[in-house]
Amino acid sequence: MRDVADSVLDSWKDNFDAIGTRHFFVIPNGDEDVIAPFISYDLHTTFPELLTTNGRGCTVHSCPLHACAVGQHHMAISPKDELLLTQGAQFTDLIDWALKAEDDATLQGEVQYFRAHHSKARQITHRIGALKESLQAERLAMYQSLDRLATANAIARIRCHIDCKMHTAPYFKGKRGCWAQVAMRD
Repeated sequence: MRDVADSVLDSWKDNFDAIGTRHFFVIPNGDEDVIAPFISYDLHTTFPELLTTNGRGCTVHSCPLHACAVGQHHMAISPKDELLLTQGAQFTDLIDWALKAEDDATLQGEVQYFRAHHSKARQITHRIGALKESLQAERLAMYQSLDRLATANAIARIRCHIDCKMHTAPYFKGKRGCWAQVAMRD
């Protein structure tokens, strides 16, 4: 259930037509559930929704709007076709015009879903690329630091103090001292 804009409220349609039920959306109605008699499409959001209700003044229910299957056989979408559907592609205006001419709100909604998820996937890809560059820079700095530590003979110098003088440090008495010595052994 949600609030809807006035422009959406003006576009309610009967869910039942000469062919049959457009969308099988069950609305709980007391003791018995009913198939939503009125539907509307909210295409003015990033992720389009199917809105349903029992009538004026009744609760509005919503669910994601997805394309309906047409027939048993369908063609796979090739990478070239996928490129045609993306937002900001060379033929985006032509694709949008053809979608309006098709007059299938579920198809329009599914293209909007695809474009939104495609855009998010691209953003994530860019973030991953930036993170990989940052990771590579941090690893380079880490290995350069390890090289300087090796040049300074850091482990041997530290190990000398642990082996010879650790028994004088009160912090490393008991188990903690044993663990430190075990960790530093060859």
